[in-house]
Amino acid sequence: DRQGNIGYKTILSLPIRSSRALLENQAAHEGWDSANDWQGFLPSELLPQVINPAQGWLVSANHRPIASFYPVSLGISTGSAGDTDRSWRLKERVKSQAGKFTPEDVLDIHYDTVASIKRDLVKLGYHLRDVQKYPLEEETLRALEYLESWQAAGSKLEMSIKGTEILNLMPLAFRQNFAA
Repeated sequence: DRQGNIGYKTILSLPIRSSRALLENQAAHEGWDSANDWQGFLPSELLPQVINPAQGWLVSANHRPIASFYPVSLGISTGSAGDTDRSWRLKERVKSQAGKFTPEDVLDIHYDTVASIKRDLVKLGYHLRDVQKYPLEEETLRALEYLESWQAAGSKLEMSIKGTEILNLMPLAFRQNFAA
């Protein structure tokens, strides 16, 4: 705002489901039984929000708006299940930026194609192979060798870079909700 404050607020009407709700509130219920009715809505002050965080910045890239300790399910869509590869990279870029952003800085971040989670997994593979001398499977060793040029090119997901084609097939399940 004009005073320099920053903030984030989750804006939604989150129903409080019946205590009989099935599958962590993710299943449909019979509409003819009033015992399945919603019990109201979660008060807005209990939804994730922050004003002027200590780190001095906020990012939004379809990732969890609050840590996993938050006891209320925010749904199964994006925004409710942890960092995405994009939000992970966005946080890296913002943390590394000294001072204010120029319009060029913002565009550079917008067009950034570094796959940070995949980059870090590949780095872990190199660490196991080269530093720990861990006995990796032959297929893993071939994959790591094949990905050396991808890593050297900046770990970018661009089809002109050898290795991107197989990394695009790498499934990541970091965004799962796990019940306690």
